[in-house]
Parts: sequence; structure tokens; C-alpha cells
Amino acid sequence: MKVGEVIDSKYELVRLIGQGGMGSVWEGRHVQIGRRAALKFLHPQVAHNAEIASRFLREAQAAAAIGSDHIVDIYDVGQLPNGVPYLVMEYLDGEDLASVLKRGGRLEPGRAVELILQLCEALEPAHERGIVHRDLKPANLVLVQREKTGLWLKVLDFGIAKVQAELSGQSRSLTKTGTTIGTPIYMAPEQFQRAKTVDHRADIYSAGVILYQLLSGCLPFEADTYEELIVAVVTEEPTPLRDARPGIDAGLESVVMRSIARDAKARFESMGELAKALQPFAAQEVESIQRVAPAIPATR
Repeated sequence: MKVGEVIDSKYELVRLIGQGGMGSVWEGRHVQIGRRAALKFLHPQVAHNAEIASRFLREAQAAAAIGSDHIVDIYDVGQLPNGVPYLVMEYLDGEDLASVLKRGGRLEPGRAVELILQLCEALEPAHERGIVHRDLKPANLVLVQREKTGLWLKVLDFGIAKVQAELSGQSRSLTKTGTTIGTPIYMAPEQFQRAKTVDHRADIYSAGVILYQLLSGCLPFEADTYEELIVAVVTEEPTPLRDARPGIDAGLESVVMRSIARDAKARFESMGELAKALQPFAAQEVESIQRVAPAIPATR
């Protein structure tokens, strides 16, 4: 693929936004109506893996099933002549939370809580439909600035989501026993132990780790190797939030630590319950949220 190439006689590639081990994302423009879009392609070397291709398609199915304005819109799906599948997604003028953290280290508590409340709003309807994201992390949460609503959080990449069989018409999960899915530092302990059977409480755990990081600029576990990290997450207690950020409200710390409890049964039962517990700590004025990332241009 290259700049100027037209995909399926509809989308002209404008620039490469980014790429990783599984695929690439390009900015595109619809040649007839001029609408900007983001096109996500699998790399050819992985596109012919049936399981990976199926997960890729699941991203479109999951996003469409949820129907939340906090979930990135997917406009179209297609396939290149060489068999490589692609998604056509909403183009976001914004900044992901990973970049915000890298730039600022941590956020004020009210601002951080408000962003996680938006995440709860995105994931609650997903969980009600049997969809578990399983790879929540700052890089998958994009902030866009809107004229009417201020800073707005969008959730990306449901490509590895676990979707109940009735949504896809398949009788078995695409996750085989023993397969670990997700990004380790944000993964719930059960994802290392029984990945095939994780439920929505894994997302609650990930949301708690993200909030912990937004509040403290640190992570609840530190390790030098992947193996040490797994052992820590599965067997150890996380560092108390007030050790990482002294002076944080004790009630807020309690909510965060419950979210990242090692035992899934000890966590909040739903994103709605987590949101209710967080609400007293949210920023009181929208203006204070808008200053989190002032460089983000306005969208619709």
C-alpha cells in the first residue's frame, strides 16, 4: 500500500497513521464524498490465519452491536484482491491517553474520574450484549475535543473482544484454552489463568488499572520481565494507591483498589456499579475536563 492508492474504488490513502505487528492504519478519503476515514488493514502474513481474520471481523461486529457514541464507528468492511481484510472506521482528530500520560504524568483526580466514567458509559452496553473488550489500555482510548460536549472519550479495537455465540452465529469461542489475550500490565489475573472464560469483570479490572495510572502516574505492579509481571499480578497485592500518590482521597482509593482486586468476585459487579461509586469524585465542571488535552482540535 502507498499514498495515493485507491482501495476498492472508494478510499484514497492519504497517509500512514501507524502500524504494529498485526496490521497498519491509514488515513483515507472517500473519493466521491470527501469524508475522512481511518482504514485498518491486517498484514498479509497474518491475514490468512483464519482465527486472526475472524477476530478482525469481530471488531466491526462488536462495535455495530454496541451502538455507543463512545465506541469508534466502523463504516465499512472489505477485502483486498490478495485476500487482506480491512475495516473503514471513523477518523478521530485526537490524542490517546497513553500520549496524555507520557506528556503530563498524571491527571487531577476529578479529571481522571470523569474520563473513566465515560469509559464505563461505553462498556456498560457492551457488557449487556455479552461483549468483553479484554484489551483496554491507554493507547486504545482516544480523546477528541467537541464543541458541544468538551473532551470526549472514544474506545478503539474490539478486535480481540469475546462475543457471545449468538452475536456471531458461531458455537465456540475464538479463544482457545491456554491462549493469553491482551496487554499484560492491564490484564486481570484470570486472563493469565483461564483466558477462555473471562467475563466483563476483566474489563473492570483494566479500567481500574488505567484509573490508578491516571491518578498516580504509576502502575500497581512493577516487574523487570514479562514472567515476573505475570507472577506479581496473579499472586501479589497491588501497591496501595495512596502509597503511589499520597494525599489521594481515601474513598477514591477504596474504589480503585476494589476495581483491581485479584479475585474477580471482590470487584464491582458491573460498569454501572463502578460508575456509581466514582460519581462523587468526578469533576464538577466540564471546563476543568477540557483542559486535559487543549491541543486536540474540535470535531462534530
